[in-house]
Amino acid sequence: MMKIKHKFLVYLIRGDLVLVSYHIDHPAAGLQVPGGSVEPNESPIDAAVRELEEESGHTYSLQDAFVHEYGYYPSWDDAVHYRTSFILNLGSPSPHSDPTLQNFSHIVDSGTLDKGIRLSYSWMPITTALELLNAGHDISLKHFQDHL
Repeated sequence: MMKIKHKFLVYLIRGDLVLVSYHIDHPAAGLQVPGGSVEPNESPIDAAVRELEEESGHTYSLQDAFVHEYGYYPSWDDAVHYRTSFILNLGSPSPHSDPTLQNFSHIVDSGTLDKGIRLSYSWMPITTALELLNAGHDISLKHFQDHL
């Protein structure tokens, strides 16, 4: 019987941009969106809010997010990843003056597995992200592309 791991991804959208992350110390991980594992007795939305704050330093409510669920079979793992993706449209950006569109870095300072991980974040055009996202992180973005 195949093992199942419950995972989540968060897509923060501003106009035609999506927030992407890059693991500074693990470049082989490639370009990703914020995500992680759902802990036992935790809902996917609670895990996403928790991990998004831990990994980016920012807090977002995902109550109004679109949700997409699917199974992903990574080549590096012997388990299926049951993914819950949250796609949150933050609205159109203000030209050149929106401070939430600045690129930033963050060092995870909580949790046991992620503590000390350095992440670099940037806002990327969705069309470019669809070509560059790694590890199946493009699947939900493709699914919702016509609704953004």
